[in-house]
Amino acid sequence: MSQNISKERLKALNCVLGFDCSKYQISIDWRKVKVAGIEFAFVKITEGTTGHEDNIYNVKNRVLEAQKNNIKIGYYHFARPGDIGDPKLDASAEILNIKNHLNILPKPEFPITLDIEEYAKNCILQGNAKNINVFINTFLGSFDEVSILYSYRAFLDSNSNHTFGTNPLWIAYYPSNPNKILPKLPLGWMDWKIWQFTDKGRIDGYNGDIDLNVMKKDYFDLY
Repeated sequence: MSQNISKERLKALNCVLGFDCSKYQISIDWRKVKVAGIEFAFVKITEGTTGHEDNIYNVKNRVLEAQKNNIKIGYYHFARPGDIGDPKLDASAEILNIKNHLNILPKPEFPITLDIEEYAKNCILQGNAKNINVFINTFLGSFDEVSILYSYRAFLDSNSNHTFGTNPLWIAYYPSNPNKILPKLPLGWMDWKIWQFTDKGRIDGYNGDIDLNVMKKDYFDLY
């Protein structure tokens, strides 16, 4: 069942609507999604040390088309820790992959996002939480702007040292009714900046399920 959020809810939360996309959402009509109310989009650009989206479609053209339609863009990196035994070296290799892509892509409006999830427990030296923290900390300290951290409460509460709360939080939480229910915050955070409230959203301009998000307007307006 698709989940959407009402205009009244957006206004009450003082948020704007957006989505995130990757190789699984190829045909997006950026003019139509803008008319439908989309104000921002996060585009996946890299995965681990080698993976990237240009094998599937032209990321640069996608971003330019979105920005031409006045949709603010952010990039996200899907972490694949574990290719290298040392978590700091592992993070550094993934960071290099990202920076190589940033050098050839249009400048985004928002800071880079680290997407780190449950599978990481099995990737970094048998899921050692200390190593996960080293990986995250190395990543977050490697960019000029304060990076966004995407994850969900259960993972962060179990696998982080709760000191990353100064980084903007993009939280994934899919309630039965996003018009009435809000996500609970992981330890270390006082607020979220972006909330991914469904992976089964529908929006004019894209034919199929898509991840829908809301962003706090004060954060949106910074960029």
